[in-house]
Amino acid sequence: MKKTVKISAPLAALALVGSACAGGAGDDEAGGDAGAESGNGGGEACYASGDSVELVVPFGAGGGTDTTARLVAPFLANELGVDIQVVNQPGGGSILGANRYVNQTEPDGQSILLLSASTQVPAVLNQQGVEFAFSDLSPIAGFPIGGVIYSHADNEILQEATDLAGEEQSAQFTYAGQPATGGELRILLIFEMLNSDVNTVLGYDGRGPARVAWEQGESDVAYDTAPAYLANVEPLVEQGVANPLLSFGTVEDGELVRDDTFPDLPTVAEVYEDVYNEPPSGEAFEAYKTIAVATISLNKTMALHADAPQNCKDELTAAWEAVVEDEEFQSAKQADLGDYSVLLGEEVESAWNEFNDINPESIDWLLT
Repeated sequence: MKKTVKISAPLAALALVGSACAGGAGDDEAGGDAGAESGNGGGEACYASGDSVELVVPFGAGGGTDTTARLVAPFLANELGVDIQVVNQPGGGSILGANRYVNQTEPDGQSILLLSASTQVPAVLNQQGVEFAFSDLSPIAGFPIGGVIYSHADNEILQEATDLAGEEQSAQFTYAGQPATGGELRILLIFEMLNSDVNTVLGYDGRGPARVAWEQGESDVAYDTAPAYLANVEPLVEQGVANPLLSFGTVEDGELVRDDTFPDLPTVAEVYEDVYNEPPSGEAFEAYKTIAVATISLNKTMALHADAPQNCKDELTAAWEAVVEDEEFQSAKQADLGDYSVLLGEEVESAWNEFNDINPESIDWLLT
């Protein structure tokens, strides 16, 4: 039987589900220094023609991270002159695959990791089962990506974004998602801000399985980041099956504003003001902005081991610099990932460090 809980604190949902990750508590201080290098392979190229390189996705197929990986892989493979195989390693809401990459994969540059906010947030929150630290990885490319919350088009409970608010609800609705300490924090904070009466069913191993649950009628509302939404949900909107409600928005100069990829969809701040006739404020809203700026500004990150050879990092970065200038890639990115830029060099390093430096007051509040 599903457990019914009215969200009264953003981390109430955390009480519904234990750690979805196998294994004991990790040592967040383990691993190498972010600046560690293991040389340049004696001057030889890291990537040679005919090499087979793995792009590890710690999620199953069908979610935003998998969609992103399969879009970028052929472009990078062409620039590097290698074969890149996307390898899905789901488990523990992406933590098991990330643990395995950091601790069991050779740091030789021949294996690349594509992680998401659902992998990065648990590391920031020191979640049990996380066996890696930010310093174990070197970011190569970053993807600022937003997301959309949607319902079934024929759902009588959720026809408008304002129907998510407790003041406007005609009945309780059900939400199915991943473990609460990942990217789910965004939507759980939205429910908290709007005082939603929601039955949360958490623990799905990725957005793909959670969306399947929604498609099968096991939940009333779902969300996807832009890549998965554009690929899998927008066609359902066009068919009259899905109904977009609001976007996560983005933060500019401390203000929550609409996402340029989804300019017609309101943010939660707009929805709140429509319902309660005043702008949102308070700890939940400030925590949402903090989480949003981190999980949207760097929603997905392509990384190598921190102690991978420097020439591997340099060659992969150079390949990315060529890819972002490719008109075919830009067209494909616009269609499949949305209106977002790829972060490279100092930009991705800065975003990576900012993610790791999420406001401690917000973290303390989330964990109480």
